[in-house]
Amino acid sequence: MRLKITIIILTFVSINFNVFSQKKEIIGLPYIEVYNDTLINNNLITDICQGPNGNMYFAGSKGLLEFNGKTWKIIPGTDTIDCKHIEVFDNKLICVAGKNEFGVLKSNEKGILTYHSLRHLCDTIDLKTTVGLATNNEKVFFPFKNHLIVFSPKDFKILETLNKKNIINIYNFNNKILVFLKDTIGYLNENKLDFIGKVDNSIIFDAYYIVDSTFYAIFYPFSIYKITNKTLEKIESPLNDIMFEKASVTAIKSSNNEILLGTYSDGILRCDINGNFIQSYIATSGLPDDVIMKIFEDKEKNVWASTSTGICRLECNTPFSYFDERNGTKKAFLIWDQTVNNDLYICLLNGLYTYSDNRLNLAADGDDLYYEEFVWDNELYASSNKGLCLINKDKIESKVKMFVDDFIGLLNNKLLISSLNKYFAITKNNEKLNVNSVYFPLKKNEDYVGIIDSTYIITSCDKTLYKYKFNTTSDSLMICDSVDLTLRLPKAEFDFYKIDDKFRLSNYIQIFYYDIVKNELKEQKNIIQYLKLFRNDYDFKKDESSNLYLYSTKKFLKLTPSDNGSYVSDKTLLKIQDNLLDRLEFYSKNQYFISSKTGFIIYNPYNKYNTNIDYETVITKVICSYNKVDSLIYGGTNSDSLGNYLKNQTYFISLSYNYNNLIFDFTSTFYQNRDKLKYSYLLDGFENHWSSWSSVSFKEFTNLPEGTYTFFVKAKNIYDTESSVASYSFTILPPWYRTWLSYTLYVLVLILLIYLTIKFFTRRLIKQKEKLEQIVKQRTAEISQQKEEIQSQAEELLVINEELEKLSIVASETDNSVVIANEQGIIEWVNDGFTRMFGYTMHEFISKFGANVIAISSYDGFHEKYIESLESRSAVFYNSIFTTKTGKTIWTQTTMNPIFDNDKNLKKIILVDTDISKLKEAEAEIIQQKEEILTQKEQIEKQHDFVVAVNKELNTKNKQITDSINYAKLIQMAILPSISELQEIFPESFIFFQPRDIVSGDFYWFSKHENLVFVALIDCTGHGVPGAFMSMIGNTLLNQIVNEKAIYNPAEILFNLHKGTLFALSQRTDSIQDDGMEISICVIDMVNYQIKMASTNQSIIVIINDVLKEYDGTFYSIGDKTNELTINSFETITIPIEKDMSIYLKSDGYSDQFGGEKRQKFSNSRFVELVSNINNLNSTEQKEIVEKTFLEWKINSKQTDDVTLIGLKIS
Repeated sequence: MRLKITIIILTFVSINFNVFSQKKEIIGLPYIEVYNDTLINNNLITDICQGPNGNMYFAGSKGLLEFNGKTWKIIPGTDTIDCKHIEVFDNKLICVAGKNEFGVLKSNEKGILTYHSLRHLCDTIDLKTTVGLATNNEKVFFPFKNHLIVFSPKDFKILETLNKKNIINIYNFNNKILVFLKDTIGYLNENKLDFIGKVDNSIIFDAYYIVDSTFYAIFYPFSIYKITNKTLEKIESPLNDIMFEKASVTAIKSSNNEILLGTYSDGILRCDINGNFIQSYIATSGLPDDVIMKIFEDKEKNVWASTSTGICRLECNTPFSYFDERNGTKKAFLIWDQTVNNDLYICLLNGLYTYSDNRLNLAADGDDLYYEEFVWDNELYASSNKGLCLINKDKIESKVKMFVDDFIGLLNNKLLISSLNKYFAITKNNEKLNVNSVYFPLKKNEDYVGIIDSTYIITSCDKTLYKYKFNTTSDSLMICDSVDLTLRLPKAEFDFYKIDDKFRLSNYIQIFYYDIVKNELKEQKNIIQYLKLFRNDYDFKKDESSNLYLYSTKKFLKLTPSDNGSYVSDKTLLKIQDNLLDRLEFYSKNQYFISSKTGFIIYNPYNKYNTNIDYETVITKVICSYNKVDSLIYGGTNSDSLGNYLKNQTYFISLSYNYNNLIFDFTSTFYQNRDKLKYSYLLDGFENHWSSWSSVSFKEFTNLPEGTYTFFVKAKNIYDTESSVASYSFTILPPWYRTWLSYTLYVLVLILLIYLTIKFFTRRLIKQKEKLEQIVKQRTAEISQQKEEIQSQAEELLVINEELEKLSIVASETDNSVVIANEQGIIEWVNDGFTRMFGYTMHEFISKFGANVIAISSYDGFHEKYIESLESRSAVFYNSIFTTKTGKTIWTQTTMNPIFDNDKNLKKIILVDTDISKLKEAEAEIIQQKEEILTQKEQIEKQHDFVVAVNKELNTKNKQITDSINYAKLIQMAILPSISELQEIFPESFIFFQPRDIVSGDFYWFSKHENLVFVALIDCTGHGVPGAFMSMIGNTLLNQIVNEKAIYNPAEILFNLHKGTLFALSQRTDSIQDDGMEISICVIDMVNYQIKMASTNQSIIVIINDVLKEYDGTFYSIGDKTNELTINSFETITIPIEKDMSIYLKSDGYSDQFGGEKRQKFSNSRFVELVSNINNLNSTEQKEIVEKTFLEWKINSKQTDDVTLIGLKIS
């Protein structure tokens, strides 16, 4: 049995929640997202607001920017008015003010939002520069330096123009308009100003906030005044000292009841509601720069900030703050934390740190790894490679030269430790530590588990728990009890936890707690459903509010107890799933430390963040295409004639049948973790079910039939909260030949054809009548002629009789039997063939069987056949069996033909019999063959069942293989670096990674050493599983060559990779095996501003100022056994770094992909043209175009190879 110990449980001296209140609060930084777009560059943003549909709007010197979470664009018509201020009236109408200009935003029939100027309503006034913008319930106020324009959106007209000099700014306060003049403050009352007070020698920019119906205005030089309904009062603030000689240009009161001040040179200052300074956010915290122009909080409680060079979003109101490289963690994750004598010690993977001034500082001699910690008599001890160390703020002192595996705990003031499978008791003697060996009757493979109730030590061995008691006199342990685990824990592996002073065991699918008094295990069933979400390993903790935390490297769950005894998962922690490591520390009552890849996350469990925030999904545009030409039919916005936002569509378009290929582009206005947004859509009238959730934010429909459709789309964010549903309705008209006009024309043409047909047949009947009259005349003449002909026919009868005599001879000589009977069925005559067939003469037959053929027939159905022949007046056929005179049984086929006179009276019955015995024998033989075929068919069906069973078994094995490959994919993806690592250095970079199979033979590799950045793209032999194994070998070798051996020259790297590959694969020139890889590598020197690169069988594309150059590599492959390669076989190319340089590394899968109309390769020339066209776009747009072009080229063709493309932009 392999026992896995995951938690070493300390004694009662471990930190508990009762002392949490004594600890200082650790202040982390919020998550900050900086937006990079060409439209933001050199566009000074002075105001921010959120539109009715959730889109963000930014007033800038180069136009009004709109951001829907996916794309940025400038509102048409605003690029020339130098936008200064924006405001939303009644959450419906977006108002804009600029230099000598003001207006509103309205959408046209296509739903494209455009600027609608109101300047013409007062074009005789020189308005000069706008100084603000405010709204109340009924009006919009556009203040300019010497005039105040009052506009009524409901009537869409200017109500009045007030001549007010030296206006500084205006604000809406309690639905009243508060006006700041150069030397006066007052409320606007119709066309006059109700005086409130004066603030001398000061100026207000745009910094104010409102708390509990009190308006706080911040002036420069720094001072704060509060304004109620009729009073103005200066207040003293703790910020006075901090803000001395600093200008606050913007301010807000955030949703978590804090004040954020935007300064002109010192970033954003965070204060509590009383003005006490908490922390600042500056460029090193993640802001674009320290000059703040505007702060705004949206409906999602995100804080948006514009600076002199950019726009960013801060998540200040979530329960999470971050301690990462911005605070000095150097991207090392958390191991443990302890507070001793009010000093906080934090141990990261790269050393021991102390905390001060919101940063981590490396402790003296702290650059070592300290594995475990223990507090003893208010002193901090830790185990390291130096032994047992005493940790002080100023120094770290090794007290015992012994490697400590675990601190077991204190028993009777003796510290028990384990070291190299032995146990020791440590006592204090002044400043010295005395170490004594402890007798521990451990069995073979017995492992220490923990201390229970500060008395007992628990161990485990061979699925048995042992309880020991420590004898402090003899420093030995005595066994007290044991528990057999085999009945309750059938699985071989299990972990141990101590929660609520109860000892718990888990085998990953069940969890038990150990009753130390009764010495038994009891199962805890109320969290089993959550254990199933983890594969086979997790940690388990419980806080003072009885919340349970289950976590691993891939998942982190917080389970909140409900009233019925069960647990409910808290969705708040879904936000940080991708950034975690498996460690949780309860630092204080309202601060938990969660270890992350770049440090640790500070989680406040008492911040009840609302994960069910309402948000919108927006259809940003609808495009129809015809003959490969795209046309925009909807721009994403609905408004009425006055510009008021409407959620529902107002203009319904009808498209001709040629435009039945549509693309819907959509996004969501939820701005957190946008990479985790998923969408589902439904085209009503074409589909019956919603699509599965996908991160793709567009949908294309082709060849839609005529009809009326409504496209619905919704989003789901990281908290599994669904947005409102967006819709767009449209009609596709039928082709001209299926319109009602065409159908009417068809009916008219049919009526015309019927009319012409009737006319034709009428004329024909008239002609036939005339012809019949002529025929009657001819027949009359013919009758007289026929009389003469009858006489001649009598003469001809004689001739006919002679012919009948000849026919009689024929009837006598035929082999068939011929019988002639009269109308009663009495036989009158038989031919010689009758006697030859049956052996009877006519007299013999009549004497034996009778003369009436109707009565003597051996055929049971003769009577029915006889009636049938009379009714149809035609011959009938039937088969019968007859025994001849010699006793032989024969089959005959009888033809019975009735003969009628001119009056239709029956005169004769003629029966002709044919011997068909040989035919019947052939039929019997055919029936026998059919039975044999049926027998063979049954045997084949049995063989088919066997084949089906074998096929089912093969499918099962195939699924097992596929599952294994999928797991291999997880391993492969784990070794691939994150794109975020590359984008931290080169923000405008992207990776297009498209494996042909589940796992890939392509992989990419990054590394950074001081001023050098290494970027490589490798294409291994083959694809699928063989290629994936080669990629893991390549990744390992590159890490050894660059990270361990410190080889930085590209040619040397390739030569060492070649040697390593030959060694790893044991390839010789005489071996059949011929595996290898093709590679492109760039070494970017950020200090000397140059790039060194090398490649094998691949090319590297470099674009500078739209001039493209392709650098081909050597024709050798890594692992090539056919040539004796030396270091001179590989060439290093060095080029200087220039501004806005673009570099592309690619595998050959993209160029070699078959597709297009002629099913040909994409080719390198097309690829070069593609990157030439997109290199000036941002990385997100480049990746979307690369992916879309590849999929459109491939269409329904099978992917031929793994595809990888890395795009870098060095600015």
